[in-house]
Amino acid sequence: MRPILTLALKDIKLLMRDKAGLFWIIGFPLLMALLFGAIFGGSSGGSVSSVKIAIVDEDNTEYSQKFIEKLTATEMLEVTNTTSDSAHALVRKGKKTAFIKINEGFTQAQNSFQTDSSFLELGVDPSKRFTSELIKGMIIKTSFEMMMENFSNPQELLGGIAKQKHSIDTSSSMSDDQKKIYKKYFSGLESFIDGFDSSIVLGSSENSDGSSSSFMNGPKVKNVDVTKDTIGKPRSAYEITFPAAILWALIGCTSAFAVSIVSEKTKGTYTRLRIAPISRTQILAGKGLACFITIISVSSVLLLLGKVAFGIRLDNLPFLALALFASAFCFVGLMMFISVIGKTEQAVGGAGMAIMLIMSMTGGGMIPLFAMPSWMITVSNFSFVKWGIISLEGAIWRGYSFNEMMLPVSVLITSGIVLFSIGVFILTKRDG
Repeated sequence: MRPILTLALKDIKLLMRDKAGLFWIIGFPLLMALLFGAIFGGSSGGSVSSVKIAIVDEDNTEYSQKFIEKLTATEMLEVTNTTSDSAHALVRKGKKTAFIKINEGFTQAQNSFQTDSSFLELGVDPSKRFTSELIKGMIIKTSFEMMMENFSNPQELLGGIAKQKHSIDTSSSMSDDQKKIYKKYFSGLESFIDGFDSSIVLGSSENSDGSSSSFMNGPKVKNVDVTKDTIGKPRSAYEITFPAAILWALIGCTSAFAVSIVSEKTKGTYTRLRIAPISRTQILAGKGLACFITIISVSSVLLLLGKVAFGIRLDNLPFLALALFASAFCFVGLMMFISVIGKTEQAVGGAGMAIMLIMSMTGGGMIPLFAMPSWMITVSNFSFVKWGIISLEGAIWRGYSFNEMMLPVSVLITSGIVLFSIGVFILTKRDG
């Protein structure tokens, strides 16, 4: 174990002497976190090509089903039917952008022109609040389309009113006075619809103060939190950008150590180490340990800075440690794999940069996941950057359970083992 620690400390000391290298490992990721934190501080989101929505239909009527069908047909929305508990969980985990809950009584409220917000609830991923207004616009547009369809077919509305009047006549829970009042209301509504001119709705409708009529503004939508407390939503944009910044630091460490392996081989350092009374396993383990310690140290510095300067939560330390360990383990394996792609520093540096840029671009390091088209989100599953960001977000603000943490952690650790093994195998064959 002592030779491994000695070799690891040697690599760390060499890295500390390289001031330019240190900037790309810790300075550049910090600048990225501050820049994107300032950009997303006001909105914490961005425009999207397709917004993934979970729909909960507790009204369960023909009208509500038709309402959902029209939302599903909207080009900018990707709609999935689910239950209330599942909808909250999907948004909290970041698998859906938002959920819409249609409460019981929605159909009756729409047919009687009520705009109370208790019939529609909207929960949006806190990191994508910009999309809230977009979704509300789609809801209002769909609602008006259905209203106009109803008015264009007054017989359907009149048929519904006739059923309401019949149910009032046969009701045993209403007094005679109540029946008289309700029948008077529906009779008046019947007369109104019978002589209705749809051009009135298509025209403008303003109040005396110049503001739009509440009816013309469409149904109100009640905004609800994805969770009942601060767990499950970021306190600031910096809780969203710092996990991405940490992954940039991992990329810098990986590139630096991958090139150092090739540099030692070309300069003869690796050969001298092989002649020394230490095994190849100890040499590679020392290199991997140095990379691992550097990644953990730099990530810890960034997190502490985020905690002190920007109020980033470090409450769930066990899960945060698990996320950092898994991410570091994966990128140590990636470092070993990249180091054997070429035989010169230029080849390894160029190949490593290309791989890292692609992973960062598709994994959320450059382009936020919510701003990606659907095909790019599918591709992002092959990026270790994505799984690293997800694990860190789960520990910092998404409030992941242990089982939820296991998916990204398992992907990272398994990938690290496979990549490190491939790198060692290729390096051993070249030595032979």
